[in-house]
Amino acid sequence: MNQQQDNQNAVRYLVELGYVDPHEVALRESALRSQLEGELQQSLLQAQQGHAADAIVSLNRLVRDDPEWIAPHELLAQIHFQLANVVEARNELRWLECHGCESPRLSLMASRLAIAERDFKSAIEHLDYSTHVAPELPAGHALYGEALRRLNQPDAAEEAFRRALAQNAADAHSLDGLAAISLSRGDFEAAAEWALSALEANMQLVSAHWHLGRALEQMGRPNDALAAFQACHRADPRRLAPLRRLTYLAVKLNNPANAEVYRELARTELSHRRQRRELSQGSQQ
Repeated sequence: MNQQQDNQNAVRYLVELGYVDPHEVALRESALRSQLEGELQQSLLQAQQGHAADAIVSLNRLVRDDPEWIAPHELLAQIHFQLANVVEARNELRWLECHGCESPRLSLMASRLAIAERDFKSAIEHLDYSTHVAPELPAGHALYGEALRRLNQPDAAEEAFRRALAQNAADAHSLDGLAAISLSRGDFEAAAEWALSALEANMQLVSAHWHLGRALEQMGRPNDALAAFQACHRADPRRLAPLRRLTYLAVKLNNPANAEVYRELARTELSHRRQRRELSQGSQQ
């Protein structure tokens, strides 16, 4: 009896000191982890079903509930990247990098953002890792080639593009990269052929339309170049460069009315850019 009383007193004393049964703690933590894992899977399902905004809300809640959990940050980085939410995607990728999380997929996303920001040296650093760890991924070699091309290293860029094509002969970005390199070398027929091959793989690739137009223009085929630049403009109406070439070619082909149409389109786009810039600046104040 005294032994039982002593045990009860000892337990009461430990409870007063804040002692918690580790088995109970483990059970509660396991239940919480199961709940969070279930919410993560639900967020993944939302993203797969096209409900990205709902997925982002759910994932941000998970991040608040477990700030050191890597999985929600990985999914957030992927969703923001796919939605072209550049700032949010970059922040998630930086968080993952600071927490020692590396993978070829994350490096490819980081390299794409770096190329878009014209930070080609950073892109190369990310791609050195991804192409070394996962050389079987054509996207890595294609991006590596693009970064090298932008750094004015055409020979090394060509090698990277050809490595990508060896793995996927229909890689539109690599085909277009070879078109750009051929243009820079003055080989306009090859440039046109590579650009056409790129467009066969992806008719919506704006840069391939542009490179085709420039090649045809240099080959003395203004009508064909005009058609290529028109396709380039249709693929991305916000770009001014195709409108400049269209205006020039319309004048050259003695079509002043069309030239004025292209000028007006360019003026409209410039006006829209100013409006977007003013709205952006206003929202930041």
